[in-house]
Amino acid sequence: MTGNLLLDSLPEADLQKIQEKLKPMALTAGQVLSTQGELVRHLYFPTTGFISCRASGSQGELLEIYAVGHDGVVEAASILTNIAAVTAEVQIAGQAYQISIDDLCVLLNQTEELTRVLLKYAYSLAVRMVQATKCAMFHSVKQRLVLWLLLANRAHGKVIPCTHQSIADALGARRASVTLVLNELAHSGILEMRRGRITIASPSGLEQASCDCFQLIKAGGEPELECEIGA
Repeated sequence: MTGNLLLDSLPEADLQKIQEKLKPMALTAGQVLSTQGELVRHLYFPTTGFISCRASGSQGELLEIYAVGHDGVVEAASILTNIAAVTAEVQIAGQAYQISIDDLCVLLNQTEELTRVLLKYAYSLAVRMVQATKCAMFHSVKQRLVLWLLLANRAHGKVIPCTHQSIADALGARRASVTLVLNELAHSGILEMRRGRITIASPSGLEQASCDCFQLIKAGGEPELECEIGA
């Protein structure tokens, strides 16, 4: 087992082939794995840590589009174009496996299930981005923050090393608004907070405080592909 859910869902024969091309590496907080609009040479399968994938505006502002933990890969879209669609920055340090796009493309033709696994992930990621966009447009800062925490819990775990400012940056919200919501959730016993760290004390309570976006993301995360890949 590698610790990455995508890799570990592969049949043993496929996993052995891809493991020959994987390079273990450390992820450090603030490390940039890809820059929007620039050439991408490698993909990353995190086993621990949390990577924020953000789009930039004309004035240099950044907004998180999605985040990746041990449940995904950075940056899957570049398989098609070799160009980064987002800026991927490590928010929480951890470990990952690196693989070159060239090696991965060869493996797509040599394995039975790798293409299917990546397509399923691409679909679930699209569902997540649609719901996150809807949430950003129509829901309150509290609802958006609760969704961010739930996704971070699913991808990283209940202990999330982060600052109020880093969450505000990801949400495109004011730090004061984020702090107000975090204090409210902590007062309700849902969160425990220390400097630079948030612990989700009650995942069920956090889920009860969420909008419908989280349930829709969960429901859309495991599609059944109707077509046969390569048929």
